[in-house]
Amino acid sequence: MRAFKLANIYLINEKYSDISKQFDHILQLQKNKLTENLNNLKEIEQYVSDKKRNFLHTVNENTNFNFNALKEVYDNIISRENKAHDIENANNKESENIMLYTDTITKLTEKIQNILNFVTTHENDNNIIKQHIQDIDENDVSKIKEILNSTIQSFQQIQNKINEIKAQFYGNSNINSIIITISQNANDVKALFSKDLTIENELTKIQSRLENIKNAAHENRSEQMVQYTNAIHKYIEEQFKKIENNPDQNEIDSTMEKIRNYNKESEVKLQQISNYKNEFTSIILEITNLIALIKSKYDNNNVSYTVAIKHEEDAKNILSDLNKSQNILTQSINQNKKSIEDLGYKKHDIHNNNNLHTINKHQEISQIKYPNNTSHNNNDDEKYKNYHHSNSDKTGSSKTKTSGDSIKYAGAIALGLVACYAVANFQKKDDTNEMDLDNDEIFYHEGETKYFERGDEVIEINMNED
Repeated sequence: MRAFKLANIYLINEKYSDISKQFDHILQLQKNKLTENLNNLKEIEQYVSDKKRNFLHTVNENTNFNFNALKEVYDNIISRENKAHDIENANNKESENIMLYTDTITKLTEKIQNILNFVTTHENDNNIIKQHIQDIDENDVSKIKEILNSTIQSFQQIQNKINEIKAQFYGNSNINSIIITISQNANDVKALFSKDLTIENELTKIQSRLENIKNAAHENRSEQMVQYTNAIHKYIEEQFKKIENNPDQNEIDSTMEKIRNYNKESEVKLQQISNYKNEFTSIILEITNLIALIKSKYDNNNVSYTVAIKHEEDAKNILSDLNKSQNILTQSINQNKKSIEDLGYKKHDIHNNNNLHTINKHQEISQIKYPNNTSHNNNDDEKYKNYHHSNSDKTGSSKTKTSGDSIKYAGAIALGLVACYAVANFQKKDDTNEMDLDNDEIFYHEGETKYFERGDEVIEINMNED
């Protein structure tokens, strides 16, 4: 039989027979796996169906249901659905294997059939038999044909098992149909739960955002702002007392600079408060929209509605408190500006006071001889009083008072005294030459220029009564 000998055909058939046995074992394992998958899918189908029924009853009959409990049911259904899809993927892989098995078995069967055909065609060819088959009688040829037919039947049986598996697990009432049923039930639950899930997710997001902003804005709440501004005002009050007891321009400059820095710091806090107010306004709008969504489904008889209302109240209360903080800081800044202005007046008074004492140190005022000057001095006293009363409101503290041993004069009095001094000297020294008189007049004009630079300004002078 051409290049074949009967011994070789025996070996070839033995290998194909072993292959058929291996396929039979593989198919049995596949069938066991598919059977297990089918049983699991049936269990999942029943579970999802039962949970769907309970879910519908809870949602439709009880508006005050426990959302967490309902979500747990929903999560379990989704978990089962995912498991069903995993089984579906595994079964699809097995379906691909079945197609591969069918193709392989078909090819192997064809090869065995070709060998059988070859032996049958040439079994009566004596020339070929005598040429290629030696020492073997014709009974051996019949035996080879028998074992080849047996191998072919084995492959056909394997193909039959493949067809049975396909019919059992991939027919109309099979794994795929069960998976479709599971997905439909799960989708029904998703549709019912989607709005509840949206509500819950929004509530969770709002609650988290609200807590974060509450913590961030804590240092800007009204209670903290009261403590902050009180500390500033206490410092300013103490500095005013210190300056009143020991007037010093350097101390005033230092205090004014520190108050300015406090105001800069307060301006930063004001901007922070404004940003937090915008955040809370945004959250309140989100909560309002969420409440409308909840009411559209459950009216106001729902746990989620109660929670949302509570979040809205919290946000509004904090927003109101931030408005209070804003007002506290704004008032503090304005009050601090007033204190800076008062310190500026105080510094100017000290400066003028020092200048007047410098003049008094170099001038000896002996007496005032002219009664008509008394009226002038009285008018200046009244002018100072008016200034003092109007300026007393500008001091850092209403409690600041001048000591009892201080005498207040108007700038004009100083000029009057200088003028009287000049007149008195002029009367005493009739023989004084004209040059001396001119010198007195020069001094007079210098004094007038110095003390009447600001017509509306009053100079406060502290002198000992003695």
